[in-house]
Amino acid sequence: MASQAPPSSPLAFQASAAAEAHRPPLILPKRTLAARIRSLLADRNRFSQFLRRESNGVLEAAESLLGERGALTGTAAQIRIRQCLAGAWREEATLTAELCDSAITPLDGEDLRALACLLTSVVEALDDVQAAASRSESGGDWPLNTLCRATLEYVTVVCELIPEPLQLTHDASRMALLTSRSMALRSARRFCESAVLDGCGLSACQVLARWSLLEEFRRLRCCLDEACLEVQRVVLKNS
Repeated sequence: MASQAPPSSPLAFQASAAAEAHRPPLILPKRTLAARIRSLLADRNRFSQFLRRESNGVLEAAESLLGERGALTGTAAQIRIRQCLAGAWREEATLTAELCDSAITPLDGEDLRALACLLTSVVEALDDVQAAASRSESGGDWPLNTLCRATLEYVTVVCELIPEPLQLTHDASRMALLTSRSMALRSARRFCESAVLDGCGLSACQVLARWSLLEEFRRLRCCLDEACLEVQRVVLKNS
């Protein structure tokens, strides 16, 4: 029986060197676990930035459509809304992709996704308003400018809140402001409805077109109300 070579023999040294050559190199992390967690926590703001950019796009679309007299049927407003709608879809898709690759977020990923979807719904509702306005006459004696102004004010307060929904926990007056803006929009729309029903000299087609436009304003208000309810749910969930 052959004798076993001692550990210090040349054969043992060569075997050990061959094993080391085939062993994968040890790759140490460039940063400690604590440093990586701090980096992830600091990078959470990018999700708020996504919502901020989309909110700014919604506000730009609303201002281009509702900010000036006659903008409802203007070509420039239609082009701007289409651009903002494409931007909202892009921001929502990018946010969803980022959520899939991130483990730490400022809010639950489902909440962030829901807020982004609601912002997109508001832009889509604005696009429907513009399409309905192009089929009706924006002039006349009915108080459409008052409705546009009330709508823009409501969109503004919602867009200021969605990127940082937890503001409601620090400033309770924002909830009262949201409610008052919603009621003002409702009152303005009903005032326009009364003006359409009481209007003289309007053909049946004109009444139908104006009523269709007011219906799109109603749907827009519903989208804004849903956004407010979602913000309240997020605040309650994270409080």
